[in-house]
Amino acid sequence: MINPGLINRRSVTMKYRILIRAFTARRDVMYFQIIAKLLEKKNCDVIISSLRSFDFFIKFWKPHAIIFNTQGDSLSLKKKSPSSKIIFIPGEGAELYENSIASLWNKLGMNHYNSVDLTFLWSKYSLDECKKKIKIFDEKKFCVSGNPKLDIVQFNRPIKKKNKIKTIGISCRFSTINHHEGIPVVRTLLPNREIATNFTFASMFSFHTMMLIIEKLLKTTDLEINIRPHPNEAADTYFNYVIPYFKNYKKRIKINSSICIVDWFKEIDVMLSPTTTSIYEATLLNIPIVSIEKLSPSVIYSAKESDQSKEFIDSLTSPKSVENLVNLLIKNFKIKTSSSTVIMNQLKKLHLWPRKQSACLIIANEISNLLKKNKMKSSFFIPKRILLFIDKIKFKRAMKINPLHWNFNYSETYYKLPKDFDYIINSILKNKKRI
Repeated sequence: MINPGLINRRSVTMKYRILIRAFTARRDVMYFQIIAKLLEKKNCDVIISSLRSFDFFIKFWKPHAIIFNTQGDSLSLKKKSPSSKIIFIPGEGAELYENSIASLWNKLGMNHYNSVDLTFLWSKYSLDECKKKIKIFDEKKFCVSGNPKLDIVQFNRPIKKKNKIKTIGISCRFSTINHHEGIPVVRTLLPNREIATNFTFASMFSFHTMMLIIEKLLKTTDLEINIRPHPNEAADTYFNYVIPYFKNYKKRIKINSSICIVDWFKEIDVMLSPTTTSIYEATLLNIPIVSIEKLSPSVIYSAKESDQSKEFIDSLTSPKSVENLVNLLIKNFKIKTSSSTVIMNQLKKLHLWPRKQSACLIIANEISNLLKKNKMKSSFFIPKRILLFIDKIKFKRAMKINPLHWNFNYSETYYKLPKDFDYIINSILKNKKRI
């Protein structure tokens, strides 16, 4: 005879299983970790998976909800797991025109659109565009949360202001010439791939300029260099080629490949950057920014990318030469006010900034509410701890096949949470009580 008390205890401990696909380790994992922690406080169990084991977790863990961030996968996910709630959180939610969320839903078709139970948007601008462009718009399937990446800035420990510039941060964006899996540059130069080709030319010129800048700074100043590879890049390249190139100065060069970009900002005093979205976080943290685009022909190609890119290039502090850049850094220059105005306007329009509440908390609340509307069905599934153990083995195997695997594909054994992670969670929850 079954003990009734045992049945009650089991029912109390039943949790919603939520599977999150972190498409890019160094871009997506940090804010997904925050969302996961908030969901865990709402009777949910969460796995954050890379592409390596995503289908494996779907098959054997039987998640009640699946969170993903590439629209083209919506239909296949619904077919793989019909009983799961399919939830879309964009990796890049500020795209405009033909690359916007609304435009992509239209291109993919209604089958893809109808496969998703809930879509989160970064702005009211994006919501209005969806209302206009999507043929059968269902507002219940949409929620404006704001950009969840900015929670890492808003609720993090304040960065102490420094009186003197000691460390120069260099934000990189060279993925077409330094692919995270080591794919040759030739692929991006094939015919009829104009966007990829433009990126490649821009990366080539910009990388060369970056090397000249580093060389000049190391030889003529005592400043330190802290390089942040793009999430789609292989950080290994910087350890294997960039640092050895400057072998006489290697003690003054550091490579940051953590999952939390704010941890990198805490280590630097100024950011040198091509056109990259890290400019948003730097602006909100009052980190001075210098654009290096105009120091090379890369500016021709970067300006074609988007309206935001062109505004970055036109408004940021842009020295006319490498020598001019070095002089600016030595004199402890201050960021131009106009650049902050331009960037803040972009943040207001496309990222729902400023805002009082955490975007990650809004997302966690909405997902919890969605799941509560449906009765939790019991089904056989393999326990999380066993699946994660198997994933560790799969990660080791993948690393043997390609040592660059770790760059793009998340593993909790390889990427550690920042020391201020609990501070961020507590700040979000305390802020909730004040609202």
